[in-house]
Amino acid sequence: MNKNKYVISPLEMSFSLIAFIIGVGVLTMPGVLADTLDTADGWISIIIAGLMIMVLTFIYVNLQKHFPGHTFLQFLRQGTLGKWWAFIFSVLFIVYFVTILGFEARVLEIVFDLYLLDRTPSYIIVASIFLVTSYAVSKGISGIIHLNVLFSPIILFVLMGIITFNVQNFELAPLLPVAPKGFVHILKGIPDVVLAFIGIEILFFFMAFMKEDKLSTWPLNIGIAIIMLSYLLVTIFTYFVFSMDESKVVTFGTVELAKEIEIPGGFFERVESMMITVWTMAIFNTIAISQLLAVHIVNDQFFSKSNINSPMDKEGKWLTAIIVFFAIIITFIPESITETFQFGDWIGTLGMSLFLGGVIVGYFTVWWRKKDSINTYSWQDKA
Repeated sequence: MNKNKYVISPLEMSFSLIAFIIGVGVLTMPGVLADTLDTADGWISIIIAGLMIMVLTFIYVNLQKHFPGHTFLQFLRQGTLGKWWAFIFSVLFIVYFVTILGFEARVLEIVFDLYLLDRTPSYIIVASIFLVTSYAVSKGISGIIHLNVLFSPIILFVLMGIITFNVQNFELAPLLPVAPKGFVHILKGIPDVVLAFIGIEILFFFMAFMKEDKLSTWPLNIGIAIIMLSYLLVTIFTYFVFSMDESKVVTFGTVELAKEIEIPGGFFERVESMMITVWTMAIFNTIAISQLLAVHIVNDQFFSKSNINSPMDKEGKWLTAIIVFFAIIITFIPESITETFQFGDWIGTLGMSLFLGGVIVGYFTVWWRKKDSINTYSWQDKA
């Protein structure tokens, strides 16, 4: 590994996964599952999907061990045929990360318009978030990682606080009976949950900054487990507080849970405002990471230059501005909440397809190069 590279510890990598993945999903999961399943069995779908993501994480970590110190795209480019694969994946990842920028900014604008800043123009909200994330991205990967480590515990603490204040509403009746439509029906909710775990794709890039002897699955899966537990508790308590029929029409269940909290003595009112403020940190992390990786991929693939390790130079700042320009255009393409979430489903499908496709191509490349190496040595021995 290059000594000039910033080294990411397993704990920092785990926090980065939490920071990137917990975003829109933690607000919308209960309503999406209630609408898809029409039963309260969504919590089972969350557990199954979470375990599936853990398995995929294990599979990728073992792939990363074949090219420590390199990103997935850098590994592909080392071969003649791999250069074409690297180009294809680079273009798709750029599209993916730029569209994430637009989607996350759009959801942020919708939530702010509904709960906080109903008189503030949309473009002001979107421009403000991109201005702040651009400054964070200009500090390189070390700045982003430190923000992940700073914000993630705060986000989790507030989420657990909301759950704790709603414990008084705990009762098993809303979750019963379990699997009234059969186990196969529960599987219908898995795609929705898997899409809420989009973000594990950052392993393709961030794990290049981990020491070879630190490439382990369990710290990452602890992060995945924390995300799964957050989704699980938010979904279950939404069903406790609201009926199933009401959960279907509640777009942002976590915010509504926060609105139900009544602190004795009126010491703190409008808890949902604090919830949204903290949730904005989660959106900030997701946008900043996506923006950083989009800039990195363009620089690395098309200019043979990567500034992900250190603060951006002049060219990197211009590239950031161009990416933000396209992201703002994408932000306002969806004209309604429904279209926004349909757009989010498309992004989630693209992200998971890139991850699965990358793993398959990666393992095939490893196998092919080992086979080619064996054939080369065998030919030399005969000569």
